[in-house]
Amino acid sequence: MSLKIYVGQGLNEVVQSIPTEELRHMQRVGRLTSSLSRIITKYSRYHEYKKELLQFGKVAFYHDIGKAWVPSEILTKKQRLEDEEYEMIFMHPLYAQEYLEKNPDIFYFEDPVKKLLFDAAVFHHERWDGSGYPYGLFGKDIPLVARITSVCDVYDAITNQRPYREARTHEEACAEIERYAGKQFDPHIASVFLEHESAVKAKSLGNQTSDGSK
Repeated sequence: MSLKIYVGQGLNEVVQSIPTEELRHMQRVGRLTSSLSRIITKYSRYHEYKKELLQFGKVAFYHDIGKAWVPSEILTKKQRLEDEEYEMIFMHPLYAQEYLEKNPDIFYFEDPVKKLLFDAAVFHHERWDGSGYPYGLFGKDIPLVARITSVCDVYDAITNQRPYREARTHEEACAEIERYAGKQFDPHIASVFLEHESAVKAKSLGNQTSDGSK
């Protein structure tokens, strides 16, 4: 990849270069992931991940850090994207990977959390059935933090206005998650999300500012 990714680029500097609406999306996904992860800690099958799960919301905020190297005019474009523009967006997990590999020592996170941040940023577009990107990982080969972030990422993208389309309802988002459980999403994570969808909806509404925006 031919990118201006240098050793020593600060994480805050990178975040501040991302367009405002994308940054708000990252913030909401971080909060939703935190909420869902705390619910998941109550399930015995995730007992060994309990300490990690409590960090998932923190690192999920950075899931789209790679979009710092996608031109802002593409990220904010309201018209249909051209094929080559889609290709640039699809590269953002790899941009994140290059940045994080070149700058392993500048983060204020401890080492276990750095690994979680890497997994969320690089693997959140992998799909349970192996048809995702950038590596086509399958099932539980996809890190848990990425599987949880993926569900929250899609929910937020559906229920909030994006440059290319209007927001849809909570119910439509839940139907989409149910439809793609076992295909795009870890079926158990999707099931937990849907079982607690009212709490998720309350969390989403709680993320609104006083002027009603998100």
